[in-house]
Amino acid sequence: MRIDRERDSERVFSTLKTTGFLRLSDPMLPSVCSLITGEPLRIVPLVLAFLCCCCSVAAQTQQPISSTQNFKTQQTSYVFISPNTRENLNFTDALENLNSQEEISLIRKAREIGCAVGINSRIVKALGSWSDGIEHSTIIKASTNEATLRYLASRLGKHARQKAVLYFRRNSSGTGRMYILFIPRFKNGETGIIKALDRGGVAYRTLVPGKKRILVYIVDLKNELGHRIAAVSGRLRAHLLLLRGEQCQTGNMV
Repeated sequence: MRIDRERDSERVFSTLKTTGFLRLSDPMLPSVCSLITGEPLRIVPLVLAFLCCCCSVAAQTQQPISSTQNFKTQQTSYVFISPNTRENLNFTDALENLNSQEEISLIRKAREIGCAVGINSRIVKALGSWSDGIEHSTIIKASTNEATLRYLASRLGKHARQKAVLYFRRNSSGTGRMYILFIPRFKNGETGIIKALDRGGVAYRTLVPGKKRILVYIVDLKNELGHRIAAVSGRLRAHLLLLRGEQCQTGNMV
């Protein structure tokens, strides 16, 4: 019986050595030795099973989380927000207000929140335009997850005293659409583009003025403007980019 116990002890210690569950310097070693050599033989299989289970769990918990899985939760997103709270602005007012203190304050706040939540964002000044109005605005482009995106939009909405903020998040399976028109400036000015969009039945758009070209962002909430936008794009001789995704309006809930 003593010889059998010694053989079983050697089998257990061999398992300990192979798995690395218990080192020779471990303070638990004397207790384990006493358990193996002093108890009946029937406990040895139980000890082996316990050690195998522990090692299996440890191996699973030590596996690193795939960076690909983490990256899948992040998508390129766009936030459209204006600091304007006044009504009846004309084109000249909106253009001048791109350099206003409230516009600068909104951009500064967007950078501050982006830094706090750890996202890199690109912020551009813009003109929010609809069929009977216009205002100074901003577009914030960032790659982040939806929870962080909603937090950013809500905080900025509260800062700018807006009832709601529109954002668009890219998603290849999304039902929404966003169109970006790249229009050469030497052929068209902002007012000419706005008139062309009005005539084409595209009521809501955001313009980003540039030195050589003007960008127009159109979020199609119901995915029903494709033909109209394509026709206007052709008349303006614009390069048209279509993005699939999901759009949402969020209130200043923070």
